[in-house]
Amino acid sequence: MHSTFHPDQKKILQHLAGIDICIYPVAMVGDESIEQLKISPRDRVRLRNIKHPQKRTEFLASRLALSTLSPKYRITYEGRIPSLDNGKHISITHAHKVAAAAMSEKYIVGIDVEVQRQQLFKISDKFLHPDEKILIRPDRVLEDLHVYWGAKEALFKIWRHGEVDFSHELRVAPFIAADRGETTATILKGGLNIHCKVHFQKMENYYMVVAWTEKQSPLKLLEV
Repeated sequence: MHSTFHPDQKKILQHLAGIDICIYPVAMVGDESIEQLKISPRDRVRLRNIKHPQKRTEFLASRLALSTLSPKYRITYEGRIPSLDNGKHISITHAHKVAAAAMSEKYIVGIDVEVQRQQLFKISDKFLHPDEKILIRPDRVLEDLHVYWGAKEALFKIWRHGEVDFSHELRVAPFIAADRGETTATILKGGLNIHCKVHFQKMENYYMVVAWTEKQSPLKLLEV
């Protein structure tokens, strides 16, 4: 992925593998945003039920990010999982001052954006496999934790079929020590072995991780 980033500026990123991403600042959401969005009746109900102003704004920012990528989008849900009626795969995330949407016609995609946070130290045992834990670099512990956490959040969105043990069923391969790079990951669940690619990128004090797998992956077996 390419391009600079600032959390107060809308940014569209295009992945070489065929994944479009829009990062939408919460600060750009105004009173007129509801009128700009032709959101589904279900999303309007969800919006009315969100009472916390910040969470309401984040919700709107995520839909504005999606509408930037697909202006005439029509979102549907399978449970709580969003998808588009045009066959394109989407994933939505938000964190603090930004929201983001990823969309692909070619891949099943998951995206996670996180603001840098120390809490990952406390919960690392819940999402790191012992083999991953020993690879954490002492000089960049928080950075590595964010890559693992973001990758597993993105993998969870790809999975789409219920609860997953982040430590043992979502596994991330070793990656280079850098603010931007790629690695691979595997979903080991339901007797399946689903191989995914992962892109990670640090932008200011945010971490964005995108994971994707082929549409004809073993996930299709669960949809029959």
